[in-house]
Amino acid sequence: MRTLFEDNYNGTRVTGFEYESKYSLKFEKFHLEQWFKFRDGSIKDTEALQGKTVELLLPNVEARFVDMMKDRADTFNTLNSDDISEFQTII
Repeated sequence: MRTLFEDNYNGTRVTGFEYESKYSLKFEKFHLEQWFKFRDGSIKDTEALQGKTVELLLPNVEARFVDMMKDRADTFNTLNSDDISEFQTII
């Protein structure tokens, strides 16, 4: 897999990849990732991937990151709700 570009859009890191005429985009923010994979012929070239494709995907990607952060926080809170912050008695 070859890295085509890395860019930053309002704090979201976007990396474009190419492998055997297939393209992928990775979006990263808040220690979370989202991937989009495009098979043969669906993206014509690197410029289309880096330009219009990122531009069209970015608003929904940003919204999903907000949902993902909430899901992660809710999960963390649920997992730690039974956590007792007292020290055990040592005999």
